[in-house]
Amino acid sequence: IVANGEVTYNETQSARLASRVTGTMWRVEKHAGDRGRKGDILALVDSAEVGRAKSELLQAIAQQRLRKITADRLKPLAKDGSIPGRNYQEAEAALQESDIRLLSAQQVLVNLGLIAKVEDYAKMSTDEISERIRFLGLPADTVAALDGESTTSNLFPLRAPLNGVVVSRNAVAGEVVDTSSTVFGVADVEQMWLTLDVRQDDA
Repeated sequence: IVANGEVTYNETQSARLASRVTGTMWRVEKHAGDRGRKGDILALVDSAEVGRAKSELLQAIAQQRLRKITADRLKPLAKDGSIPGRNYQEAEAALQESDIRLLSAQQVLVNLGLIAKVEDYAKMSTDEISERIRFLGLPADTVAALDGESTTSNLFPLRAPLNGVVVSRNAVAGEVVDTSSTVFGVADVEQMWLTLDVRQDDA
């Protein structure tokens, strides 16, 4: 049978990627034709939204720590009657409120694909936490290559969702990107699909 056909990417092993956040393309790491593995960074986006989310988490951690210290200090005083029990109850309520704010700030980053485990920061100073959060989501080798003095904390990594080849790249450094525009196309080219347009009689 002779029929017209089209070779296409396997739709179950190909992806068209848009940025999860609005921002400016800060640096492109992969180009059309480059091979990569799942999780590899394709590009870094400079997003004020990411910077705000990190700042909110840092502020929530500092507030929660302060209110916990206050509640812990008032608890024994309330037990022995040195202060009214209401003072401790108010401090405990404020602590619970800060716990909720902390969880909310953590979840905002999780929704962006940036995992921040607050329990890992328990024994760190605020400055140490700030340094960890600054480049959250970036691998150590990428961070080592950045200028710590001048590099923004707004960087968001755009990662490959599967092993394959970058088949399209629609952004350059300095270009504005948003959540509705496709920035990269990635496909596994080890197995392709052939679609044939066969006449009904031949089918």
